[in-house]
Amino acid sequence: MPLTACRLPCRNGKAESQHAIEFLDYRGWSNNVALLWRFECLWVAVLREYRHGKCDMNDITANAADVIEKDVVIIGAGPVGLFAVFELGLLDLSAALVDILDKPGGQCAELYPEKPIYDIPGFPVVTGQALVDQLMDQIKPFNPTYHLNRMVETVQRLPDGRFSLTTDFGDSFVCKVVVIAAGGGSFQPKRPPVPGIEDYEGTSVFYSVRRMEEFRDQDLLIVGGGDSALDWTLNLQPLAKSLTLVHRREEFRAAPDSVNKMKALLADGKIRFELGQVSALKGHDGQLAGATVKDSKGNETEVACSRLLPFFGLTMKLLTSEFPSAMIITSDSGYSCCCWHLD
Repeated sequence: MPLTACRLPCRNGKAESQHAIEFLDYRGWSNNVALLWRFECLWVAVLREYRHGKCDMNDITANAADVIEKDVVIIGAGPVGLFAVFELGLLDLSAALVDILDKPGGQCAELYPEKPIYDIPGFPVVTGQALVDQLMDQIKPFNPTYHLNRMVETVQRLPDGRFSLTTDFGDSFVCKVVVIAAGGGSFQPKRPPVPGIEDYEGTSVFYSVRRMEEFRDQDLLIVGGGDSALDWTLNLQPLAKSLTLVHRREEFRAAPDSVNKMKALLADGKIRFELGQVSALKGHDGQLAGATVKDSKGNETEVACSRLLPFFGLTMKLLTSEFPSAMIITSDSGYSCCCWHLD
């Protein structure tokens, strides 16, 4: 898998050393985990060189008006960011985590906390939230500080070589190392182009499944042809009163095993499949009653539904272009892990 070069800046202007790193191509969010585990041997060695003169602040909360001094600031509190706290703790380095979400865990906690994950080394199967919970227990002895509902806006190098970071909440950090564990950056689900869908969001239309029980005995309409759409079709079918899957074509991008299981449910009459796209919604006061599905020939089908789950992917935002020269590894999938250090 092709990767960008990873360079260590030198203060004296001499030629930079260059390291090539390969990592396993895990699909989905676990690109980040695989990347960190293979990246660990490099960036931990770098941190060892710059651990002297560390501060000793272990506050669990911080006043936004104060400057927060840490050895390391980690941008992103997903599985990679949480595991980075553990590795830093072994080196006696203090860490602060900054994340745009309202809780640690990244996509695992926000989008699929109850979804089974099968490609984590050492775990035959683990849910997203269970993985996050175990990581939180693992790093608890190192007392990281959490700064949630915040987005890092600026990163600047100070005259003494350290870094200054500010967030949109008004926090100000000073540190010697900046680690980006932000995946593809801050993300939000892509909204399907259906008129009036905003009126149903949060009551009948959802872009993620946080609690499966909330969909029990509901007439579900799932839209999409990727892994998320197929995985939730398989996991929610036993709970739903009825389930209809809608996709614009007969081919699916999801894992072949998931596609085969979905087709088996379809053959057994346990789910319905409609070829086309949702073009209109029907309901009142945020409560969905039905949807119109239009195929490529313009034919329309009415589908009764009380809940709509559209899985059209995520929009990612990571403004690395505004940051200083960094040591960055980026995969073809767009996931990145960076470490900026005091020269």
